[in-house]
Amino acid sequence: MSADCPECVPSPWWHLFDSSPFMPRYRCGEWPEWLIWAWVIPSVLLFFTYMAVAVWGIRKWSRMRGTDFPRWTALSIAMLFSACGVGHAVNASSFWWPGYRFFIAWDWYTAFASAYGWYGLRKVYRYNEEKRLRALTADDEKLHYVAYVDSEKHAKEKLQIALRMTESERDAARDRLATAQLENDMLRARLGLQLGGA
Repeated sequence: MSADCPECVPSPWWHLFDSSPFMPRYRCGEWPEWLIWAWVIPSVLLFFTYMAVAVWGIRKWSRMRGTDFPRWTALSIAMLFSACGVGHAVNASSFWWPGYRFFIAWDWYTAFASAYGWYGLRKVYRYNEEKRLRALTADDEKLHYVAYVDSEKHAKEKLQIALRMTESERDAARDRLATAQLENDMLRARLGLQLGGA
């Protein structure tokens, strides 16, 4: 490149995608065609699978507005899977396009995205655990409330039974007193008759 032609000087991005210093992978060693495709086909399938998970993460992120779920975790998972998917795709492309500078840069990005995705997955796990504990606590409080209501109900029933027993005992005492009074009156009447006859 000439110094008199500044516009001819390639940009750093051009260097990143420049594959001229390198050789395509299929020329390095003896690669039979079946082995190349045995490498490429699963790499492409992995790319589409990972990208499907990434798209799911983005859609999940867009639908989480107004919830207490940490939305950024969905983006971190999308970054993780998209980085891995593109990594498999560029790895397969190295058989024909040896852009190893770009491969190295993408590996650095994948390392960052993996760490960020791992942190996001930890947050999701903690969120689910906290949600489960909150649900268990709520269920436990409901059980305690039901037990309290049942105990109050049983206590009222026992009190009513005791009151009924007291009333029945009071009625029985009245009956015994009335019977005794009647017997006493009858005894007095007999004594009066006997004394009068004498």
